[in-house]
Amino acid sequence: MKFEPDPEPLPSAPSRRTVLIEDALILVCLATLWIPILGYRGPLVLAVMLVSLALMSVMLVRRKRRVDALFEEMRRRREEMQALGGFPTMPGMIPPRMGPADRTDEGGQSARRSR
Repeated sequence: MKFEPDPEPLPSAPSRRTVLIEDALILVCLATLWIPILGYRGPLVLAVMLVSLALMSVMLVRRKRRVDALFEEMRRRREEMQALGGFPTMPGMIPPRMGPADRTDEGGQSARRSR
């Protein structure tokens, strides 16, 4: 039985537009840090920075949840593959190598010496 990977995308994968909006908001929030660095002070600057902090906190939580969902999905798929008897399509999987003590010579004797 050959394992076929799921053709559908992962459920937690956001749209490209969502990622671009989040990235733009992060850049805007980082730009607001320059307001006090350039010497501007006042209640309006404080309000802008608090809004930036809130936005970045929300985006951090959203991205953390997406990453956790992706790891959970990968764990589920790994368990499915193990149930099938291995990792037939996992990239980077290398079969275990035998050490010198596990090899046998031509006569079928183990390389280990019995004492």
